[in-house]
Amino acid sequence: MMELLENHKLKEYLHLIRDSPVYPLILDSQDRILSVPPIINSDHSKISIETKNVFIEVTALSRPKAMICLNTIVWSFAEYCENAFEVEPVEIIYGEERYVTPQI
Repeated sequence: MMELLENHKLKEYLHLIRDSPVYPLILDSQDRILSVPPIINSDHSKISIETKNVFIEVTALSRPKAMICLNTIVWSFAEYCENAFEVEPVEIIYGEERYVTPQI
């Protein structure tokens, strides 16, 4: 992936994970890759006019800042849900640590 994106406009973000021994991946329940943050998202996860479910992902170097951003975006979207402000939690697995977001 690094070699493929070296000449792409996304190359400015490669340094964020280039030397990491592991890369972040967001997978769906069928293990399809939805995103390799902060580098790229997949066609599978694009939003269209027919989209009914939205997964909101925030990438940051600071967890508190990411949580503030996530909560703000979630509540901005949640107003327009079929059942207003109905939000489904997501379990985050970060190494050995597990936690649920959003924490609102």
